[in-house]
Amino acid sequence: MIDTGRLSQLDGLRAVAAMSVVGFHYTARYDTALVHAQPLPFSLPWGHLGVELFFVISGFVILMTVDRARSPADFVFSRVSRLFPTYWVAVLLTALTLRAVQMPGFERTAFDIVVNLTMVPNQFGVASIDGAYWSLGIELMFYAWVLLLWRLGALRRPALAIAAACAVSLAANLSEQVGLRWPSAVKTLWMTQWSPWFALGATLYAHHARGLPARVTLGLVVLAVVAIASAGQPVAAVLAVVACLLVHGAARGSLPILGIRPLVAIGRVSYPLYLVHQALGWWVIVSLQQAGVPALGSIMIAASLAIAAAFLLNRVVEEPVMAALRTGWRRTRATRGIRLRTRPDAGPDIGPSNGRGAGPSELPWVVGAAAVLLSLSGGVTVASVLRDRTPLPHEAIRAVDPARHPTVPCEEAGAAGGAARVILVLGQSNAASHAAPIPPPATGGTTLRVFAEGRCVESGDPLPGTTGGGSSLWTAVQEEAAAVDASVRLTWAPLAVGATAIARWVGPDPVNDRLIAYLRSLREAGLRIDRVVWQQGESDARDGTEAAVYLQALHSLRALLDAHGVTAPMHVARSTFCRRAGTGAIGRALTRHEASLAAARILPGPDTDALLGAASRRDACHFTDEGRRRAARLWHDVLAAPPRPVTAGGR
Repeated sequence: MIDTGRLSQLDGLRAVAAMSVVGFHYTARYDTALVHAQPLPFSLPWGHLGVELFFVISGFVILMTVDRARSPADFVFSRVSRLFPTYWVAVLLTALTLRAVQMPGFERTAFDIVVNLTMVPNQFGVASIDGAYWSLGIELMFYAWVLLLWRLGALRRPALAIAAACAVSLAANLSEQVGLRWPSAVKTLWMTQWSPWFALGATLYAHHARGLPARVTLGLVVLAVVAIASAGQPVAAVLAVVACLLVHGAARGSLPILGIRPLVAIGRVSYPLYLVHQALGWWVIVSLQQAGVPALGSIMIAASLAIAAAFLLNRVVEEPVMAALRTGWRRTRATRGIRLRTRPDAGPDIGPSNGRGAGPSELPWVVGAAAVLLSLSGGVTVASVLRDRTPLPHEAIRAVDPARHPTVPCEEAGAAGGAARVILVLGQSNAASHAAPIPPPATGGTTLRVFAEGRCVESGDPLPGTTGGGSSLWTAVQEEAAAVDASVRLTWAPLAVGATAIARWVGPDPVNDRLIAYLRSLREAGLRIDRVVWQQGESDARDGTEAAVYLQALHSLRALLDAHGVTAPMHVARSTFCRRAGTGAIGRALTRHEASLAAARILPGPDTDALLGAASRRDACHFTDEGRRRAARLWHDVLAAPPRPVTAGGR
């Protein structure tokens, strides 16, 4: 039998799991999403497995909760009072703080915040306030399964239920390896990815508290580890063994290092620490690094503040609210003549009432648990929205006007010095004729040879193939080129759409459809692209697109161009500023990964983010005439220089 009081060594193990997750989110995960200002001397790429360790501990503790509960209502109330009050406060604290400071990617509407209070916002088609909250839905599903199995009498002898859960997971994983894919809703319903982790903890509890024979315990542990390994996660399987040994040792009280006071203290606030550390911690790290604090120092400060906030939430919210709710619950139940414990956590109560099957009075709990499982599995979803592939009104591409755009030959013309002759322009507003308005009347001015609608035309600003009604960068670049060499004659192939994120250029979207059609028309016209310019990034900086996601999209764009015969170097501007600076993650990622990008013929363009102030930006976003001319000089210098050779070291 285990010590039925508070297991201090188990609390210490919770602290290990929590700090592993914090370390992962502040090092490897942060560097993927936001990119540290300086490279870190270390990283914890496997720290995310602390979540799996939490699942093992949860499997152990939940059977203890079942043994202590007098009724299904007691069990449900125990879980609700434990999870939701602190979660609600953390959600509101995180959402309102990050909305006030305008942390890109974390701003949420009032509706989003309300839906997040359910703990399963994804079922309503709403993004989570904090990505770390994904595991809470898994916990809720596990609790629903435990309630269902308990009321069906399956937990009187839990070995069979544990073996069945692991066997289903193993069967699903082995089926996938031979090409027999299970429907995702079924896999989610049966928790095929996570059930072996919970099963490990439940097995250990059954062994220590219920006397499950050692040979049966060992067999179930082996089955769970094999199920985890069958998913192709050897590191996870090793962790499963380690987690099993640690929980077993903590249950026996044989790991005194886990019982040291700092670990136990952090373990007791591990839940609020998990809730507040990631999104708020990232904001702290971003702010500190922008103020010049070294990366490692910013991490240490953020971790310290997260731990302090966790202790504060525990003292002000978690413990007092949970105690008040449970006291009220006991009083309510007592007035109905039901004998209850004076202390719900006083120890296990293993008796016939906890193992009986479902009678008529239990039917609502069985049906309720089943309904929760179906809903969380995706069998019942509240929001299922099909992608709208209709272009938005403000994305109308400027068409060719025969009166303004006379057709001209598409032959390449220019200096013999190797200057780029046909330039493909892609991007959003600052590439799309959204610069300073053209002074009326628009007479004279620079004209360009522009490829649009399958032919070449002569055009001044605004250019066909763009969405803006003002002047463009590219007429100014033409003027810069002519000033250096009057014989240079560039042909421009613009397709630029304002307010578009990079995902729309590479994924299923009307913008992607336009790009593919345009590339086909270029190929059919026989034009060979010499350079590709990419002036985009403001939308992604505003929306908080993760740095790794943006880099992957750049590679996808490169692959799309290659697939349509455009193998010319692609120059990427640092263009992320629009009314606010954001986190700077995309710009840092472009610098950090410059060599690997160059290996894919994705080369640096100009840093147009450096062009700030009223002289350069007419609305704190789009270029003034002076700003576009300064940006044009930067682009001219890039395009006039020969592309840098790609070396093996760049890979």
